[in-house]
Amino acid sequence: MAAIGTWTFALPAIKVAKRKLEEGSSCLDALEAGINAVEDDGATGRYLVGRGGYPNAKGVHEFDAAVMVGEGCRYGGVAALRGVATPVSVARRVMEKSSHSMLVGPGATAFAVEQGFPLETSDTLHTEESLSAFRKFLQKQADEARARAEEKMQRSKEEKKTGHDTLGLIVLDKKSSRIAAGVSTSGAPFKAEGRVGDSPLPGGGLYADDAGGAAVATGDGDNMMRFCPSFQVVQMMRQGIDPQTACREVVKQIHQKVGTDMFEMALVAMDMKGCTGSGSTVLTWEDVCEGKTYEGFPYVRWVEGECSEPIICVEPATKLT
Repeated sequence: MAAIGTWTFALPAIKVAKRKLEEGSSCLDALEAGINAVEDDGATGRYLVGRGGYPNAKGVHEFDAAVMVGEGCRYGGVAALRGVATPVSVARRVMEKSSHSMLVGPGATAFAVEQGFPLETSDTLHTEESLSAFRKFLQKQADEARARAEEKMQRSKEEKKTGHDTLGLIVLDKKSSRIAAGVSTSGAPFKAEGRVGDSPLPGGGLYADDAGGAAVATGDGDNMMRFCPSFQVVQMMRQGIDPQTACREVVKQIHQKVGTDMFEMALVAMDMKGCTGSGSTVLTWEDVCEGKTYEGFPYVRWVEGECSEPIICVEPATKLT
């Protein structure tokens, strides 16, 4: 049994997943419960996940989430889902109950209602912190005296201070020796209405195949979706390459293609033996809730027999040479 997740805020998710696995739950049940624990906690909304996550440019929360099971490469995803703070659960229902693989916008919301999920308003999905951040965003938009270039630069700085945008989790169970991957995000702060990043896309934000293992990605989704990094990592693992080498090699290959305009991205992966790996271009990252800065990309892992409790690890930025 094992679990790995992106960023420090995966810690409560992995603690829940660990407990569920030890109780005999499947990888999918443990995955959903773990991600739900972060999604529905307004205190972790500053990490741009679930309740308390930052809204779009119109002040409305639009959530993206997906799940993928290695057995048969089964997948379900939702994008621009409104009114449900636990979108990964809706994504699972799409996989299990819908004839489609992904639902977006009003269609995703209608499906959630059909499946019995109660809808909430933005008032209840907001926290004081996310509402304050949105008001500052509106004030900034209204400041006509600020030059466009300065405004763009300042927005970039503010967005970096909010945390990061994707909770990615991989769980391997003992009961059936199966693996599952899941992601959940409220997306880039104050994004354009209807914007969807790489997170809920199979091969982009996540991929799982029992023939190799699973991988999840986080970072600049608008750029990462061009390269299908999670799929690439799993394909390498299918060929017998270890997760650590696979993650770093995919990051390196993308970096070589992009060059000096390289964007921020990170990957974590796990094979069917429970071996884990990571790769990243993240130089430093500040945990905005804990007030701690990491020199590299922090992630959380737990492997039965190796560590009694989940631990935070740090992956240094992958070098081209």
